Amino acid sequence: MDRKCNIIADNGCEMKISGIIPKINEDNLIKISNKGIYKRGLKDLESVSEAEISCSGEFVNISFGDIKVAVKDDFSGISCSCQSKTVCRHIITGLLILSECGVEASAETEKEPEPEKEIKSEKKDKSENKTIVPDKDYINEVISFVESVMKKGVINCNEGDIDTAVQLSLKAENTVHNNISLMLRGFSADIEKLNAKSAEFVSVNTFHLISRIYNTSLSIIKNSDSYEKLKILCSESKSYDDMANMSFIGLGAYPWSTKSGYAGITALLYCEDDHQIYTYSSSAAYIHEKTSDFNSIEYLSQSFKSHSHWQNSASMFQISGSSFRLFGGKANSQNRLSSSKNTFMNVSGFTTYSQITLIKDRLSAEKYLVEDDDYDYFAPVRTEKICIISAEEFRYINYDKVRQILEFSLYDGKNEYPCEILWNEQNRNAVSYIESLARKSMKLGRAFICRYINGVFVPVSLTYDNKINSFYFD
Repeated sequence: MDRKCNIIADNGCEMKISGIIPKINEDNLIKISNKGIYKRGLKDLESVSEAEISCSGEFVNISFGDIKVAVKDDFSGISCSCQSKTVCRHIITGLLILSECGVEASAETEKEPEPEKEIKSEKKDKSENKTIVPDKDYINEVISFVESVMKKGVINCNEGDIDTAVQLSLKAENTVHNNISLMLRGFSADIEKLNAKSAEFVSVNTFHLISRIYNTSLSIIKNSDSYEKLKILCSESKSYDDMANMSFIGLGAYPWSTKSGYAGITALLYCEDDHQIYTYSSSAAYIHEKTSDFNSIEYLSQSFKSHSHWQNSASMFQISGSSFRLFGGKANSQNRLSSSKNTFMNVSGFTTYSQITLIKDRLSAEKYLVEDDDYDYFAPVRTEKICIISAEEFRYINYDKVRQILEFSLYDGKNEYPCEILWNEQNRNAVSYIESLARKSMKLGRAFICRYINGVFVPVSLTYDNKINSFYFD
């Protein structure tokens, strides 16, 4: 059928269209939807007699009838005016129209190499002229505070020192010294635990923290004219780069809170394409009076089920417990996924026990039993490792009232794995769940997904009835 396409191609629209068209083919369209939706979209194409293609911001818009489809390159940020939360037949039709009519726009204007070179040169110049200006007065104030703490000893710190640390932290919040702000807030939280005689106070971690604040501050003063060094010492936003469309298996989620006043949820994801672990987190500050309940497990459990993530309003429950394909995703160097609203997940179903079985050899816990786990000043915060324990039974379970930790071991028929869950506001459901599970029967026959941290295994979730149970939120 001959179609009349009104192409409004300006402000670089041709380049956007030409970047999308090569990706529009049957395989890709079926991947982002399914065969049924693709066929319906293809059938609807026959009845479209007129369409308009335009650009707004980063999006290419395809309008036909009373429908408007918007798409970003690499199929990220797809939306339809019909308000569908998934890829609908209108989106398929719109993309097919774009591939058919958009060729005209992409052919109208040839790329001119010279202006492009000028743009690249301009960007390069901007990068070369980047500077970070440290607040030397603030840094010297921090150094004086830390030196006073070191002189009298951490054991002698009082409420006045806690207040000073908090004030210095607030002073640098959301500045280039935000990393020092976070460390100072962490130090104040440590002193509060020390004064309260809490089992959560760990002296070696506090000594490391105060040393790191001091060494970082001195290095900033020493390298105040070096952009490259200040880029490492000061706070800069962690960049997220576009990633290919990839398939993930949700491995569960766990709650957390930081000394610096943030609480949140992290979902663990196994990528079937590159066989790596990725994480996706959501967080909120609870340091203010109006948000103090954000740290409670009740609030975090509500957030776990809240549909507020990515373009299709997914919940952390869905993300952490489903197998899905991610479109338009972004990730940083630490494999943390971005919360960009241009990201879309296409869920294929709940994570199943058979899927866990297929990947358990890649995520074997056995290798960690022989790892050297001695404390290292230069790497005190270990990168957590994710593993799977196919547990046949509990071998031991005990709640240590002094350390406020639930200790237990999981036996897989060959090895015994030492496990711990610290009792706190976020973990109390998990502690109760494991204790209840052990009381019912020491026999298990379930797969536990665990984090391996500082020589012990910390369970995050387990498989049951072909689903992932993130028991921290039950």
